[in-house]
Amino acid sequence: MYGMVQERVTRQVRVKILKYVDLGWIDLEDIDDPSMYAIARWYLRIKRLQREISSLRASSRARRLCAFS
Repeated sequence: MYGMVQERVTRQVRVKILKYVDLGWIDLEDIDDPSMYAIARWYLRIKRLQREISSLRASSRARRLCAFS
């Protein structure tokens, strides 16, 4: 889904907007263009899921290490 929406906006604009969203300089509500809003929303969702996966892997690894100790 992210890839489909991503094709609607030029790479230069997309990179700049996602950088600003990532740094917290702009919020989703500040984006007027529907395509850019969708890209930013999907981008933030992807980043959140990546953080959750990383956290789950770390806690799983810690549990396995404790089980073998």
